[in-house]
Amino acid sequence: MDLTGVRPFIGIPFALAGLVLGIVGCTGPRRGKWLAALAVAIAALGLAAEFIMIVGAARP
Repeated sequence: MDLTGVRPFIGIPFALAGLVLGIVGCTGPRRGKWLAALAVAIAALGLAAEFIMIVGAARP
């Protein structure tokens, strides 16, 4: 099975979920906000990498 066309899209749901959960973790009076902020940063980097892969796959 060839997943070449699907591979750039696999990480998007995970990156979006990490971004949303990291933002939720940053709000409110909780401990470990630095960890939630780190999760937001890593999820944003993952989302940016996914979009770079999509743009790269769209070019001939």
